[in-house]
Amino acid sequence: MDVPCGPATAEAGKHTTLLDLADLLNHFGALSCAEAGQTVSEETDLETLLIDVDDGVEIRMSTRGTTLGFPTTTEEFWVAARDLEDEVVATWSSR
Repeated sequence: MDVPCGPATAEAGKHTTLLDLADLLNHFGALSCAEAGQTVSEETDLETLLIDVDDGVEIRMSTRGTTLGFPTTTEEFWVAARDLEDEVVATWSSR
């Protein structure tokens, strides 16, 4: 199975544990959720917003979103982001 990875994953197949929002921002080399969301947007076909929520992060694309709780991994993050992207694109295609 091909695991979706983003640009901040230094080596294919190597996934980092993210204990909190600070780890996620560090993973993207970002100072804010807005900056990290821009990086995710560059790797997807949709504008992405990342929102700090209690003990996790919400990934938003269009009118849909999904929440990941911490701890999580970079692999789980990218799987969730790609699944959300696919869901939004499928919704648009079914119209």
